[in-house]
Amino acid sequence: MGARPGYKHPTLRGWPELATTDRDTIVSWGWPDDANVCIITGQASNLWVLDLDDKNGATGSATLAALERQYGELPLTRAVGTGSGGVHYYWTYEGVNFALGNSAGKLGPGLDTRGDGGQVPAPPSVSASGPYVVLDPRPPVAAPGWLLGLLAVLRPASVPQGAPGAFAQPGMTGSPAKRFRGLVRAVLKAEQGNRNQCLVWAACSSAEMVAAGEITAEQATEALTQAAVNIGLDHREATATIRSGFRMKGVR
Repeated sequence: MGARPGYKHPTLRGWPELATTDRDTIVSWGWPDDANVCIITGQASNLWVLDLDDKNGATGSATLAALERQYGELPLTRAVGTGSGGVHYYWTYEGVNFALGNSAGKLGPGLDTRGDGGQVPAPPSVSASGPYVVLDPRPPVAAPGWLLGLLAVLRPASVPQGAPGAFAQPGMTGSPAKRFRGLVRAVLKAEQGNRNQCLVWAACSSAEMVAAGEITAEQATEALTQAAVNIGLDHREATATIRSGFRMKGVR
């Protein structure tokens, strides 16, 4: 896709459907030599972008640093410096089994996502704030499970692939003990590559039960931690993930 020089957004009507890598088609659009280049994100390109920004009071760097301290460092992947001094981290869609669209601040101040329905300017584009430059040229890799898990939980009505359908909606039927056992079973049955995501989901669902007085935080933490360890997750990291899920739901 293309954008006018100095602009970040495509000006071609219908760009989500017209985006292409075919050189002849792009030339036929008649863009000037200094036009910006835009990359469509989402399943169409098998790419999504974590957009970090520190401008206008945003604290993306601090937010990401806090997440990495809690969950682990991001793996090295393709990274692009934006015109405003931010960073675009490119990821493949491997492990994404939920609707990943565009968001602003869901992960915290200064962290946005660009997925289905989105796009990002690419080097050597130049915005009104400055040029886009390659910071890390390596090919995009899959995002870590903890990052995908947070994004899955923070989207409305998110349920990991493979989780029991009975726990997909609020107002779950059955006794509290039966419902909680179902959450534990979901963790125990989680497949490789989906385990941390499922644990985050189960922790958030359990936190809602804790808030409703149906189980205690100690009961939930102990059972979910044991289930996580049984499927190969690190005990310390599992406990931290569960506590994070609780905090997302306002449970301490």
